[in-house]
Amino acid sequence: MTVEFALLTLTMALSALGVLLSVAPPSITRREVKWANENAAILYTVPVTFEEVDFIPPLLSRVAAYRDDDGKRRRVPSYELRALRA
Repeated sequence: MTVEFALLTLTMALSALGVLLSVAPPSITRREVKWANENAAILYTVPVTFEEVDFIPPLLSRVAAYRDDDGKRRRVPSYELRALRA
């Protein structure tokens, strides 16, 4: 019974982190980065590249978007990505 409760608590905590902080295990974020980079030209009006950024290495990571502005590379916040949608 104690093991089941611990696993349930761990699942709930990781789910909350995933929802609130947009984090996931690296295997999931790698697939998301691959998909986002393949479809970035279709989805966004400006060139955007996606990368995996460590959150709690090696357990959790997140996806970050970057774009080049006049030779300067800058991170694009998620609210700006919505405005760049094609």
